[in-house]
Amino acid sequence: MMKVEYKGHKILRGLDGVDMRHLRPAAIITGKHEEKQLIDKVIAKSGYVGCVFDDDDGVHGIVTLDGKEDYRRFMRAWKAAKQEVMAAGRK
Repeated sequence: MMKVEYKGHKILRGLDGVDMRHLRPAAIITGKHEEKQLIDKVIAKSGYVGCVFDDDDGVHGIVTLDGKEDYRRFMRAWKAAKQEVMAAGRK
C-alpha cells in the first residue's frame, strides 16, 4: 500500500551552530518493491517531477515542492492520477 507524506523545510544545526543541511519541502511516497512502476506512472501522470528508488525497506519516491499549499495541489493531482492509472491497469 502506497503512503504519501509531507516533509517541510528544515535546517539542521551542527554542534558548533553552523547550518549543516537545508532540506526543501517534499512529498515522500513509500510503497512495496512491486509498486515501483505504479509510483513512477502516477508521479508522471500527476504533472510533477520526482525520483523513485529502491532500498531494503521498499520503494521511496521524492517530489520536491514549494511548500504546504503546493503539497495540497500535488495531493489532488496524485489522487486523480492514481485513480486514472489504476483504472487503466484494470482494463
